[in-house]
Order: sequence, then C-alpha cells, then structure tokens
Amino acid sequence: REQTTNHNLSNNFNPKSWPNYGGNGGRYRYRAYVILNPDASPKNEANKDNNSGDCAKILENMGYTVLHRPPLVPLYEIPPSNELAATNNTYYDELQKSGYVGEQRSIYGPLSRPHDERPDLLSYNMLNDGCCGYDELLKLHVYGMVEHGLAVHLDFDSLLLRPMDDLFDVMLGKHSSDGKSVPNLPIAKGPKTKKPDFSKPIHAAFTRDYNSVKDPNPDAPVGIQGGFLVVKPSLEVLDRFKTILRRGEFLLDPRKGWGGKFGGFEGDMTFQ
Repeated sequence: REQTTNHNLSNNFNPKSWPNYGGNGGRYRYRAYVILNPDASPKNEANKDNNSGDCAKILENMGYTVLHRPPLVPLYEIPPSNELAATNNTYYDELQKSGYVGEQRSIYGPLSRPHDERPDLLSYNMLNDGCCGYDELLKLHVYGMVEHGLAVHLDFDSLLLRPMDDLFDVMLGKHSSDGKSVPNLPIAKGPKTKKPDFSKPIHAAFTRDYNSVKDPNPDAPVGIQGGFLVVKPSLEVLDRFKTILRRGEFLLDPRKGWGGKFGGFEGDMTFQ
C-alpha cells in the first residue's frame, strides 16, 4: 500500500550493480521497496480469486522489492486458536506474542481509559481512521530497514521535484568537515516550524500537514504529513512505536491525542 524508497548512502558504488531508475541528478543511489500488509499480498492464497495484490505484482515487475510486513501490533487481541493457526499465516505466532493496541494501558492516572469508555473504542476508531485506517501505520516499518543508513518513505501520490542531497548530507553529518559549520539547508517557515540545531544529530525529517487542521487558528494543533518521512532506521525507535500502541494512551474525550499531547487534527490516530 505504501511506497518506501531507501537510499544507500555510499558514494562509492558500481552503477552496473544498481537498478536503472533513480538518482538522476543526485549523488545518492537508491533501491525502491514496497511495504505490503501480508493480507494484501499476491502470494496470499486467499487473494487468488480476486484483484488483491495486483498492484504489488506490477511494482515487482517494475523492479521494486516487495516487503511483507504485518501491523506493528494487532488492533485486537489474537487468542490462541487452532483455526487461526491453520491459515498458515507466516506472522501468526509473531502477532500473537506482540500484544495488541491498548493492552498495557494504565488503570489509573491522567492517561488511563475513562471508566465509561468502551475498552475497544480506540481500536475501532483506528480501524477506520483516515483513508487507509490502521494500515497507515505500516509506514513506520521504514524504521526497521536498518541495512540502509537512511530511508525515505513516500506515499504514491507524493512528488519529488529535485534531489535531496543537501538534506541527506546534513542527516549523515557530511555537511561540515569541522563539525561546526552550519549547513545551507532551506527550511520551510510555517507557523509551527522550529529552528533546527545542526550541532545535534538529526534522526528524522518531516513536513507539517496544515490541511489536517480542524479549526484554523494560530494555536490549532497540526499533524505531521504521513506521505513523506526521512529517517535513520532504528529498531529501537520501531520498538518505541510498538510500545506506544500497546499502551494505547490516546485521549478521545476531550480529544488531546497520544499521551494527551499529540492530537486534535485529522488523522491523529494513525499517520495520514
């Protein structure tokens, strides 16, 4: 469902060993991947009589590498069941052991679930959040691509107009030989923009999604655009996201979002 383009960060490469696409005008070569929920895979026997997986087949023929990735954690508890296990789901055991959304939520305290809120209400709402529901969070598997120094997630409706070498250089610490020079990196100056501190490592780059604002005003919460994300892959960070989901500390009423701090805009439950 989502396109993830990974940039291998070595300038010493043999062009013949890389695909013909990509890197035109830039110094960095890349390999292109598609992150796919196994339920939508063309290799899933359940899809042999329908069109599910057709897009993945086309992209694979174009040279993309298809990566089958399950949800970070299941939306609901997966009980032990011989019937479910009999489906030969490759990820069944992994998913059953990984818990589920809200499993570890505190019973007491400001982030606990209100007593009059259904235990599965958050999961139910996440299932239908935005255009793709809970599958939106498959994008975060980009953090698991640790074989690359940087990884770029792009939705298929994203458009890059020029190489991003200047951003990659900064994130890799290549912008300065003395470690002190400030890079000439243009940063959009939106209402929520903070001036970056280039003396510290940059682990991710993102843009704000001002179209997600529900009630336009200078103090309105603004979401992060889920169609573009540049990260330094890290299994530790990926595990943090899984922990956040297992805790399920999303305040629905009033709508204050994750940890009571991040929410109140369109698509705030997932990653639109």
